[in-house]
Amino acid sequence: MTIADIAELSGVTKGAVYFHYVNKEALALAVSQSFYARLRSMAQESAAQATPLGALVGFLVQLAVAFQGEQVMQAGARLQIERVMIDTTLPEPYRDATTAIGGWLDDASASDERMRGTDPVALARVLIAAIFGAQHISWVVSGRDDILERMLEIITIVLPRCDPETETAIMALPAAARRRARQAQQKVRSVRQSPSRA
Repeated sequence: MTIADIAELSGVTKGAVYFHYVNKEALALAVSQSFYARLRSMAQESAAQATPLGALVGFLVQLAVAFQGEQVMQAGARLQIERVMIDTTLPEPYRDATTAIGGWLDDASASDERMRGTDPVALARVLIAAIFGAQHISWVVSGRDDILERMLEIITIVLPRCDPETETAIMALPAAARRRARQAQQKVRSVRQSPSRA
């Protein structure tokens, strides 16, 4: 992708892009830094939940909504996939999100019967892979239309019995996102209750 392509997609002139960024690499770095800052911000917002699992589930639901509607999240996720083609050093991928998730899982394994016996570090790595893999697949398959459904499937399968935390996270969403989450939740429930899945 060229600066001209970026300018056209952004609805600005090439000169406007060059006014803010010396080259594509500088732009990629800025987007990547914004992506990780947004991840940290969501993790901090989610940490205010009453329980570690509540924080984790809240973060995952909020992340799905951000992937669906925030351009910096979409662009940042894409840059992580394309990082080997970018001729600049980008921030270490997924470090802060993995640390936050691992911390919540560590706290939950000590305080929540549902998580006893789990390996928080390994589970955090599995969740990061599942989250960003689901985001990528959702982008390719549906333009991220089904990312909430995919994230709720991850929560349901990887974090079983977290229905109360999921309900709290959905209720905290803005009205439009809450409606989309409810629709996704119904799809996940219908698949879980399907006789062919028994």
